Amino acid sequence: MMLCNYIPLVKIATIALVIFSSLVIKHKIMTILFIIYIIPPLLCRMIISLTNLNSPKSSINSKEHLLWWLTFNLQVVFNRLPILEEILRMLPSVYSMWLRLWGAKIGKLTYWSPKVMISDRSFIQIGDHVVIGAGSRLIPHYMAKNKRDETQLILSPIKIGNGVILGGYSLLGPGTIVKENVSTRAFHISKPFTIVDNDTKPEEVQ
Repeated sequence: MMLCNYIPLVKIATIALVIFSSLVIKHKIMTILFIIYIIPPLLCRMIISLTNLNSPKSSINSKEHLLWWLTFNLQVVFNRLPILEEILRMLPSVYSMWLRLWGAKIGKLTYWSPKVMISDRSFIQIGDHVVIGAGSRLIPHYMAKNKRDETQLILSPIKIGNGVILGGYSLLGPGTIVKENVSTRAFHISKPFTIVDNDTKPEEVQ
């Protein structure tokens, strides 16, 4: 598990090697973009397709948790350096296409506001004509203790229906379902496995 923590460092070192290589500038740029944007989602999608990461609960000592931690570290550089995703979001439809590369299900005409953060990109399902407000957080996992006091990974997709407007700086936890045509206020907080509709009472922001 500790070795997985070095994945971002390995990526940076690889990019540095490309920069100082003998490749021509055009090939350097293409190789760096491939390392940053293409290899991680393809590796992540391959790991998920070949394993049982769709299981909602797994022990922290299990193989499933180790594989999830590997996929998490393939993504963490984008959360530490959000400019990498902001560049994609400035290009119409490109960010949604890139999320689909991770295995996310993204409908047509989704608008991504600035500073959106997603922790597990493969576990996001969004319908058509959706607006994700600025600074929103989509977090499809958390850690919890079971009845035997063992730490478990809880991992479940976040599902957002057609026509949803998610207020700025909202937080959606794992297993959250936002029904069609719902419009939430800013700073909406959704507990894990919550169904959000127009009658849902928002959580108070502390």
